[in-house]
Amino acid sequence: MPNLSEYQPNPEHEERYRRGYAHGIRAALDGLAPLLSEPIKQKLDVWFANELSLWARDKSQSEWFAPDFPKLD
Repeated sequence: MPNLSEYQPNPEHEERYRRGYAHGIRAALDGLAPLLSEPIKQKLDVWFANELSLWARDKSQSEWFAPDFPKLD
């Protein structure tokens, strides 16, 4: 097993992971939508469109981790 200094990222694998992550979050949000108030749904939709979707499509892979879920207070 190679050590971490020998790790070579696979851009195609990372792209598939990010797309799957975003699709999973979208499915979870859609499933919870009937239980949420309209302002919270709108806040989550804006976060998804402006942060998570951009991260999922980021070909440069400048950010390794997905953006934090927004605070809903």
